Amino acid sequence: MGRRKERLDAAVKELGDKACSVVGDLCDDDSCKNAVKVAIQKLGGLDILVNNGGVSTDSMHQKSTGAEVFHDALTLHVTSAATMTMAARNGVTMEEQIAKLAKYHAMKRVSHADEVAAAILFLSSNASALITGVQLPVEGGERLGYWLNDPENGMEVSPTEKED
Repeated sequence: MGRRKERLDAAVKELGDKACSVVGDLCDDDSCKNAVKVAIQKLGGLDILVNNGGVSTDSMHQKSTGAEVFHDALTLHVTSAATMTMAARNGVTMEEQIAKLAKYHAMKRVSHADEVAAAILFLSSNASALITGVQLPVEGGERLGYWLNDPENGMEVSPTEKED
């Protein structure tokens, strides 16, 4: 995928019938999803995805300043790779990914932003005045859940189930 059709056409010509191109923008979610869809349709599947899009920050500085540069770089270098990867996982949505992850957490769900914010608020308040140098995992038993649900431990236990 790229923004310049003539460059894409030249690359496909050089690579032959085992290549295809899609004009689009990595910073646009719909373009990313469409690129994966077209590749699967034209090539009969997708075995490997290489997220290799990017631009130097020097060229970004010519168009934007300050926070815009950071946002644009994050979108191009990180968000687009995540979007492409999720699209390549056969259309699995973020909600489905979260549901898959949640089953491994001890509490059988992932944390919500307000729960993490509450911990941050507490640590920023006078109520935590004597707390220094500690790690406070706000992850709903993620570490415990992975251990409990690891087949190598011989356990598949839900800590939320009541024992008899």
